[in-house]
Amino acid sequence: VTGSVNLPDNAMRLLTTSITGWHKDFEDVQIYTFDEVHPQSPFYKVLTHVDKLFDGEKMKQNNNLLLAAIEELFKHNPHADWYLLAEDDSIIIHENLVHAMEEFKLDPRQEIIAGKCVILSNKSGFEEKIHFHVGGSGILISHAMVEAMVPYIPECRRRYNHVHFGDARIGACAQFSMNRTSAMVHERCDVENKYHFSNGDVVEEVKKYSDKPDSPRMISLHEKNPRKIALLQEWIESQTREGVAITWDELRDSGLLNVLEKISKDDEQAKSK
Repeated sequence: VTGSVNLPDNAMRLLTTSITGWHKDFEDVQIYTFDEVHPQSPFYKVLTHVDKLFDGEKMKQNNNLLLAAIEELFKHNPHADWYLLAEDDSIIIHENLVHAMEEFKLDPRQEIIAGKCVILSNKSGFEEKIHFHVGGSGILISHAMVEAMVPYIPECRRRYNHVHFGDARIGACAQFSMNRTSAMVHERCDVENKYHFSNGDVVEEVKKYSDKPDSPRMISLHEKNPRKIALLQEWIESQTREGVAITWDELRDSGLLNVLEKISKDDEQAKSK
């Protein structure tokens, strides 16, 4: 399994937290950035620089890095069954991801994109609605889909450079350049709604999904605060060591939510000073 993490200028703490956390659960993690990496940087050996493809390609926020990463990942390991895209503020729960793939017998020989499905309106920088998966929640792509998409990546980086969100450009590439239907792009939303790629505030997601008999098990969490990420990863590692399921109910009962809410309040107070 390979992964890609976007690296904005202020992401060093997020990167450090991820490297020491969920990255360890995957056998092959690649971290890409459009930024130049200084040879004396402590991250020099773990970051891979991706070159700008053409003049005018966006390099900062909402850029083409996720699209470029698909091609880079395939070059790095063209024999992988699955490719997992994630961002610097993603937490991927390896155990639940594997359970989902096994339970639904996902076949890497089929063209599959799985993740949290959303639709970008035609008022967002493109003439048609774009069906895509949220990058911060993690995007799981089969070998067959990556292999089919790679030849289109240079064209898609140029054609969709103006689309507002980097992850939406993957959906646009599949839907319009590759002529895959919107239904096909959104075929594996949250893996049959039983496993959830989460993109919302963690506390609010717990309130939404806990204490329900048909509550989906989370494959990912999305959090921008490095302190919260570290605490959530510690909880996930503890659950895994003890053989306890990683579910919304377990997270609710852990007592961690109060700590996360306090961190949020402390951050708000610090901003108001």
